[in-house]
Amino acid sequence: MTMTDDELLDAFERGTLRSFPHREHVRVAYLLLHRDGFDDGSRNMSEGILTMAIAAGFENKFHVTRTIAWLHVVQAAMLSSGDATDSQDFVDQHPDLLDRDRLSQHYSPEALKSVAARQAFVETDREPFQP
Repeated sequence: MTMTDDELLDAFERGTLRSFPHREHVRVAYLLLHRDGFDDGSRNMSEGILTMAIAAGFENKFHVTRTIAWLHVVQAAMLSSGDATDSQDFVDQHPDLLDRDRLSQHYSPEALKSVAARQAFVETDREPFQP
């Protein structure tokens, strides 16, 4: 059963999600950007993912650039389309966001694999993010 937006965001913010597949990443990004704007949404997304990674024993897997870059991609999709009724509708309107390799349009593999990109946001070395 799919969680409602309120249920998903609440579980994300409380750190109680049992799993966090890519579709839910995109949904949460949309919800945080819609509610909090880019700066606060980025901070809240980063804190939430890092909290889940630490709880699961995978703190070293948290990747700052991937997290922030996905928020840029989701924000660009939000700005280029009409209003969605909810996060499910938004994802349905933008199936390209379900491509987990979408960041390869913006980053070379070397850039994303770098220690610098894992630890802090690194600007794109390919196509810039478009609003």
